[in-house]
Amino acid sequence: DIGQTRVYFKYPKQALASDKRYIQSLLKKTEDVLLGGRLQDEDRFPMLYTHYIDLDSFVDYFIHTEITKNMDGYISSTYFSVDIQDGKLKAGPPWDFDLAFGNAAGWNGYYTGYDQWTFKGPNQRKFSRLAQWYTKLLQDSQFKEKLVSRWQALRSDGGALSDRSVAQQFSKQKQLLRRSVARNLNKWPLGSVSTQDNRIPMVGTKGTWQGEVDSLQQWVTNRMDWMDKELESYMEGRALEVRSLQRTTFGAAFDDSAYNAEQPMFPLVANIRREIRDFWGPAAFFN
Repeated sequence: DIGQTRVYFKYPKQALASDKRYIQSLLKKTEDVLLGGRLQDEDRFPMLYTHYIDLDSFVDYFIHTEITKNMDGYISSTYFSVDIQDGKLKAGPPWDFDLAFGNAAGWNGYYTGYDQWTFKGPNQRKFSRLAQWYTKLLQDSQFKEKLVSRWQALRSDGGALSDRSVAQQFSKQKQLLRRSVARNLNKWPLGSVSTQDNRIPMVGTKGTWQGEVDSLQQWVTNRMDWMDKELESYMEGRALEVRSLQRTTFGAAFDDSAYNAEQPMFPLVANIRREIRDFWGPAAFFN
């Protein structure tokens, strides 16, 4: 029900027709393996990780999109690259955070609170292909182990997402931005700038810059605590997936035109050059 998916090349700027055919084939075969009904899961996921997707990058992208609760991370701002060394699809870089960190006030407040999974959001089923991919990936034991292990490492003492590390980053960034913030607020006082959009309402201001920072830091802390409990429960056997899997189609045409916010899309950073064809040649799983 998300219809035909369009792919946008961001790099190279002038992609060759052969590059586009390669990407179309890679995406189709990735989805055939991931969502196709011909394979048993014990065969499906090893094939997927061996030939088609970079597992570690998909784990990190899920964590990043969920901890920020970035509703666009699975929809219109989903970026990928292709590694010219192994030809696999790598998730990222993450992008577009204006509606992240609880800043989106629409959809009955689903994205405002620190709880609930982003990939289960009310607009994800209609517009997100990647959320459907993760729905299936989350059923795999290897993905589960990688995800939970990575999260625990990041949250451990000294980890990049430990409470102490996050608090230190907030303190460091506040100090770094202090003078810039003063100049910014002198020109654009908080009360003089609207945070509303005709299509996507945002959460209102807290009144002061320090109030915004404190609110954001508390939101992030609460979000990480919530994810701690959810992922612990997930590792113990409770499934995160709730949505039925629905196959859709990749269009034959690739559009290199400018971003059109009115239509859902599946942007792709295609870091592919002529060398990839010379490197791989007629590899069996690319045919």
